[in-house]
Amino acid sequence: MGQLHAHPAWTTCPDTFQGGSFDAWGPTAPGYASCREMTGPNFQSLTNFYMFHGGTSWGGLPFPGVYSKFDLQLVRSPADIPAQLLTTTAHHLKNHARLPVNSPSSNLRACFRSSPEFLKTNLIGNSTSGSCEVSDPAAFVTLLKNLETGTSFWIARQANSSSTAQTAFNLSVTTSAGTISIPQAVTNITLNGRHSKVIVTDYHYGSSGFVLWSTAPIFFAGHIGTRDVLYVTADRGEPSELALSHSARVDLKFPEGVLGEGPLAVIDTNTSLVLVSTSLTAGTFFAPVLGGTCPHANFWQIGTNSTVLVGGPYLVRNASLEADGMLALHGNLNASVTLQVIGPPHMTAVTWNGKPVAKNITATHGLSRHPGTFVGYLTFSSTDITIPTLTGWKFSDSLPEIKATFNDSNWVVANHTTTNIPFTNIVLWRGHFNATGRETSVNLSTNGGEAFAASVWLNSHFLGTSFGKYV
Repeated sequence: MGQLHAHPAWTTCPDTFQGGSFDAWGPTAPGYASCREMTGPNFQSLTNFYMFHGGTSWGGLPFPGVYSKFDLQLVRSPADIPAQLLTTTAHHLKNHARLPVNSPSSNLRACFRSSPEFLKTNLIGNSTSGSCEVSDPAAFVTLLKNLETGTSFWIARQANSSSTAQTAFNLSVTTSAGTISIPQAVTNITLNGRHSKVIVTDYHYGSSGFVLWSTAPIFFAGHIGTRDVLYVTADRGEPSELALSHSARVDLKFPEGVLGEGPLAVIDTNTSLVLVSTSLTAGTFFAPVLGGTCPHANFWQIGTNSTVLVGGPYLVRNASLEADGMLALHGNLNASVTLQVIGPPHMTAVTWNGKPVAKNITATHGLSRHPGTFVGYLTFSSTDITIPTLTGWKFSDSLPEIKATFNDSNWVVANHTTTNIPFTNIVLWRGHFNATGRETSVNLSTNGGEAFAASVWLNSHFLGTSFGKYV
């Protein structure tokens, strides 16, 4: 095994990696809805945590050349879209609690809930160090391995991060059953453009679930009720296969991906459920936590290890399962949808925002014939919202420092004439002098960067504001 080196075509520290896009003022500006197409999931498989909710002024440093920046990957759409809809980043983050997979609606997913073994992985190497053998150097693979359990995560992406090509390759993986060249039963592993893909080997899930290898991205893995549940995606044109035992034998294969949207139960027993769908369908599923009884009842792996799978709604906010088998779901809709639920066997009925949902027996059996499965239909109804009159306004003085009586005795004395900090954000300065009564003017020299401004008060009286780089 050779020495590990960073790929020469990759940057060492992609701080932002085009997390946003410039959109100027004026009626000819394309707007963020259009800009989002440039920097959306098909452009990059990264989630911009830096601007999780949006940042229009870098925390207090406005820039006049653009009305907002770094808002392209927000969970909610920015203010120029009145509906404040969830963006594709919402699917990103919703699934960051599971596993990194390739998907047009939810690309890179961290594996904190479905794959706790990922949390203790070591970086073994990559395809330039000899740790990973790929048939096509256009694919760049990094190997992360849990040395305690043997579970490995082979993260594949384009060697050229700007490539939008379809790259097909084979991968030599080391497993508990020996070194195997995968795939075995389908033609290749496929990367579509800038999407990434994670291949797993010796992967454990649920109470006894095991995957020797899977080239199908794992969307969810866990234990629900009495069953180990595995949910994988196989998009059209992306051959995939799974080996679900300790022998090097392919148990499931999807030579052309999933023909329908799914999910389809390809294994459906009283102890195991394996679902497959397109990644677009998987992006509509949620795994809300079923709270426990301790003080941290709603915290996964601390207060509870129980969950259900819920597919269809625009947003699932929370879920609770009563002793009588009633699953209470709360959330939001933006259209009428089919509701699909995988839960424990004693789940017998479902409510949505407090209203009972009629069970479709035929559709339920089409998803799974075992208890704990529910399929119904949720009807969306547009509701006109009347905003009440807001009265009784109150305010709090945000600048008590301008008052002549303000006590600044504990302030830091401003006696530095140089600084290594180019950006200071909003700074308040107070100075004192003894007046003689004959003063007619005062000269203050300040300077700043773009959109800089300075306001001055004298004994609580506002004197004025100056704008520009140097005032």
